[in-house]
Amino acid sequence: MKLDAKTIKKKEKEYYEERSKEEFEDFKNCPLFIREQEQLKRLPNSLSKPFGEEGGWGMHDLVWIAYWKSQSQPHLLKNNKKKVKKIFDEVKKLDENKVEKRVDKLKELKGVGTAVASVILTFMDPERYTVIDQHAVRALKHYNKLEDVDEDIPESGFDSSHYEKYLKICGDLADEILEDDYEYPLRTLDRVLWNIGKEIKNNE
Repeated sequence: MKLDAKTIKKKEKEYYEERSKEEFEDFKNCPLFIREQEQLKRLPNSLSKPFGEEGGWGMHDLVWIAYWKSQSQPHLLKNNKKKVKKIFDEVKKLDENKVEKRVDKLKELKGVGTAVASVILTFMDPERYTVIDQHAVRALKHYNKLEDVDEDIPESGFDSSHYEKYLKICGDLADEILEDDYEYPLRTLDRVLWNIGKEIKNNE
C-alpha cells in the first residue's frame, strides 16, 4: 500500500469511523472525533483569554486532551491549578519555533510527557504542530521516512528532541503528499499514520 493521496483519503475515513464510536465519559453522546473537531476550532481561538477564565483554556480542557490521547487523566488532576496556569502562560510566551523548550516546559506538569505535550501543542495550533505517537512512528518506519534522521526516533519513550525531528518530518511529508483541500494537513497526516501504524501492530 502506497502512502499517497488515495491512501490518505481511505485511512482518514477509517480513523473517523473508529473514533466516532468512542465517547468521553464527561461528554456522553459526543464521539471523540466530533469533539476533536470542535476542540480544534475552539481551543486555538481561546488562547487570547487567560487560563482558567471564561472563554479561555481550563483544567477540563487539559483533562480532555489527556483522555483523548490515552483514555486516562488522573495524574493531570494532581497538578495545582496555579502551577498549571503559570506553566501554560509561560508556554504561550515562548517562540512558536522553540519546540523543545515548549515541550520541556509542559513536561513540568504531572502526567505530561512528550506525547501528551505534543497533543497540547497541537490543540493550541493545529496548523503548526502534530501529535507524536507510537503507531505514527511505526508507520513512518514502515514507509522508510525516518532513514535520514541523524538519531533514531523510538516508538516509545520520546523526548523533546525526538519530537522536534518528528515534527519536521511530518511537515515535509504533509507538504509532499497531501492535497490542498485539508483544513489541518498535519492532523490529517497524523490520523492516517496512526491508523496505518495500529494496523501494522495488529498484524504482527
